[in-house]
Amino acid sequence: PLSRTTTPTTSTMVCTGPSTT
Repeated sequence: PLSRTTTPTTSTMVCTGPSTT
């Protein structure tokens, strides 16, 4: 369960990175 939660969390961070820039 922890591994699955980490996968989406990283995806959101990456999406927010370029989006904010």
